[in-house]
Amino acid sequence: MNNKNVNEITKAYLLHQPRLVRYIDYRVRNIDLAQDICQDVFLRLLEYDQLILPQTVKALIYTIANNQIVSHTRSFYHNKMMHGVEVMPVDELHYNNVESHLYCSEISEMELKRVSRLPEKRKEVYVLASFEDYSLPAIAQKLSISYRTAESHLFKSRQQVRAFLRECI
Repeated sequence: MNNKNVNEITKAYLLHQPRLVRYIDYRVRNIDLAQDICQDVFLRLLEYDQLILPQTVKALIYTIANNQIVSHTRSFYHNKMMHGVEVMPVDELHYNNVESHLYCSEISEMELKRVSRLPEKRKEVYVLASFEDYSLPAIAQKLSISYRTAESHLFKSRQQVRAFLRECI
């Protein structure tokens, strides 16, 4: 991280944080969770090692926010289906209608079904990356494998899960 990035992130935080919290809150319907996700967005920006330009910072912030929201929703359904744990009441999540909620539930079930049939290492990498928000370097370290091996396992497992979901849908 360089000082130029820190300055850009500081400016972006002051400029975009209030609106970003409202945007995230609209999607997750929980202000505390929205503030946590917003904080995570800016922490991820601080970890970003490439140059951040003023022209692209807003798009980068909202892309990271969307990824965090999707990741949280996926983790929520994973915990609910696999462990019977409710992280947040379902009625607090924002859905356009009941039908879209059912589609999401069915797709999550299909995803978990396919993930359970992956080879063991691929399954571990996929679960850590998709449900537990581990980065590839952290996965490689945790599983004592190289970064490229973790990347390969994640790529191949995502391909297999996507292919399965396309067949089902």
